[in-house]
Amino acid sequence: MIWALRAAMQRLLDEPDLLPRLRAGVRPPMTMEEHVDRLEALYAGCVPISSGLAALQDNCEQLSYNYR
Repeated sequence: MIWALRAAMQRLLDEPDLLPRLRAGVRPPMTMEEHVDRLEALYAGCVPISSGLAALQDNCEQLSYNYR
């Protein structure tokens, strides 16, 4: 695995614009408040409603997809 680290470091040297491009693609982490809000939305969407189990499953899958 040392070869992989060496290759990655060499790539940084060979491509001076690589590090700024990589940094530009990093999203800041969610705050705890944002995380809790998303969890609450996820769980709220999974509460059974009168529309049936299939709709509930679809709703939960969509919410979990949006959470990624």
